[in-house]
Amino acid sequence: MKGVVQIGEVIDEYMERLIGKERIRMAAAWPGIAGSQLYGVTEFWKVENGVLYLRVRSSSARNLVNLRSSRIIRDFNEAFPDNPIKSIRTSRIS
Repeated sequence: MKGVVQIGEVIDEYMERLIGKERIRMAAAWPGIAGSQLYGVTEFWKVENGVLYLRVRSSSARNLVNLRSSRIIRDFNEAFPDNPIKSIRTSRIS
């Protein structure tokens, strides 16, 4: 029989199984990588096959991501060297 467990532990374990520990770490790191201006208009979505997928709130946010893509890729790869990205793709938040 399992003892008393904190609800936070149960939620953390469930989320890790559902979407993966690395993806949770990446999403948590996104505000620091994006910076305050980008974080307010973007959302981390996923990383797949060397591509960082972001959701953007507007076309101006998409342009801002494009302008800062080199820095975003550099900073992301410094934070996650075992899962490097080569490009960024965006889609509009519906």
